[in-house]
Parts: sequence; C-alpha cells; structure tokens
Amino acid sequence: MNEGNKNVGSSASEAFLELIKKLAEGAIVFASLLFVAGWGYLYGYYRNGFGLSLGDVDFPTESALMFSARVIFHWHSFCFLLIVAMVYALIRHYVARTNAGRAVLVIMLFVITAWTELFIAVGVGVGDAQSDQVRKTSRLSPVTVVILTAEARTDVTKDAEDKDAAKRKLGETQDRYDNLCGGSNLLLLLHSEKAFYFVQPVDTLGPGNFHVCIIPAEQVRAIRLEVPVGGRK
Repeated sequence: MNEGNKNVGSSASEAFLELIKKLAEGAIVFASLLFVAGWGYLYGYYRNGFGLSLGDVDFPTESALMFSARVIFHWHSFCFLLIVAMVYALIRHYVARTNAGRAVLVIMLFVITAWTELFIAVGVGVGDAQSDQVRKTSRLSPVTVVILTAEARTDVTKDAEDKDAAKRKLGETQDRYDNLCGGSNLLLLLHSEKAFYFVQPVDTLGPGNFHVCIIPAEQVRAIRLEVPVGGRK
C-alpha cells in the first residue's frame, strides 16, 4: 500500500516537473519571438521610416519587448501565428514519429517563424512611420522648441554689461534653428539622453525629402507639447 502511494506521488511529481519544463521552454521561445518582433518594428519605424540608426539611439531591451505588442496583435502576425500553432500541433501528433525528427521539424518551424515575424514587424514599423509623417494622420505630438546654445548661454548667464546684445544673440540663435528645423512646425519623434529628434510633417506622401532635425539635448532650453484636451483618440 505504501509502495503504491509512493509510486503515485512520484508519478505526480514527475508530471508536474515535466509541465514546468514545457512551460519554461515555451516562455523562452515566446520571449525570443517578442524580441525579434520588437527590434524588427523599431528598425522598420526609425531606420526605414525616418533614417535613424538604432545604434545612435541605444534602445533598451524593454523597448523591444514593449513595441512587440504592436506587431503581435497586427492581423498579419496574428493569422500567421495561428497557422504556426496548427502546424506545430500536426508535427507533434501526426508528422514526426521519432523525437529526433520532431525536434528537427520544430527547430525549422521556429526559424521560419522568427524570420517571417521579422519581416512582418519591419513592414508594420514602416507603415506606422509613414502614417506619422503625414500631418493629418500623425500620432506624434506637435511641439515648440526653444534653443539655447552654449555660446548664447554664456552671454546670458554671465554678468555682462550689455544685456541687450546678449538677448539679440540669443534671438539670432533661435531664428537660425527655426529656419533650419521649421520653428513651431515640428513633431517630437524621439528623446534620448544625448539629443532630441524632431520631424517636419508633410501634407501627403510623395516624391521629395522628409526632414528630421536632431538637436543636442544640452542646447534645448524648453519644449512645449501640444496635446488635445482629453488625450488622443
């Protein structure tokens, strides 16, 4: 009787450990796909959409995982993952008769899934970037930027006798940046520790250049965001 209870308890423990092992393996595979999807989206949005290198911005890993949700819930990706799930079920129950053959097919399926998700993610990122480039469809916040260069900052903060001259120089500096970056006709694209990234929206997509203005963070004196009352819909 005791031996029977021990065998039952041992079988239950082994089944539980096997379940934990499968859940851990599944979590690793899913996290890998999220990572690939997130980085693909960031690459498509910032590199292909706005010409910015991901190395210059230095996105943390959490950003890739966060933006992966935009890809996973896109209908292209959602339908593809449903197909992958069905193929995986067929492999486990009908196609492969041996553990070795099953493992090879599962690895091949994972590689194909990762590459396909990457291409889908890049496409979703490019599509969102094109939407944000157009004034009417952009989700980026309009901003007004006040610039203060190191030279102008020195003239304003020091105990100078000619304060009017310092203010004129500061105004000239602001005018130069306004002419270069478009003044108040800007959308805030990104902010890193080193720089602010602004874009000039266009009315329609078409031939021509799209302008991205990069201003060092230490030269930005103030930014005014224009957010609709009640938030964006």
